[in-house]
Amino acid sequence: MLLLSVFLTHTILSLFSLSLFLKTVGTVTYSENGITQETYTGDWVDGKMSGRGRYNYKDGSIYEGEWLTGKMDGQGKFLFSNGNEYNGAWVDDYKCGYGTLLYSSGERYEGNWEEDKADGYGTLIYKNLDTYKGNWKADKKDGAGTY
Repeated sequence: MLLLSVFLTHTILSLFSLSLFLKTVGTVTYSENGITQETYTGDWVDGKMSGRGRYNYKDGSIYEGEWLTGKMDGQGKFLFSNGNEYNGAWVDDYKCGYGTLLYSSGERYEGNWEEDKADGYGTLIYKNLDTYKGNWKADKKDGAGTY
């Protein structure tokens, strides 16, 4: 049985563009059989994660950053359970825009992202410090680039 518990620290009622919305700050905990599975602490608007917050996932991953209507959206940092770390722009739960992904292997990609894939101009720095600078399409080197 899944149990949802919510602790709200304060509530703000606001008038925005002639529509009424409810902003709260608090923590929600998702539990199963009495064991905490995931938690979110941060801002809520109209019952959805919106604003700044931190989400701890069941697999050990952590996202800390901006949310919009329940999705990662804006600037944020995601620590993956495999040791990878992404810091940059998010849109609709996808890495999108400029960001840096540090791989647990020691490699690093800095550049543009589109729907969770390296896309556009970016730089890959290998563990041995060799560098590739160039264009990417759907996570693959594409077109002009230099090593």
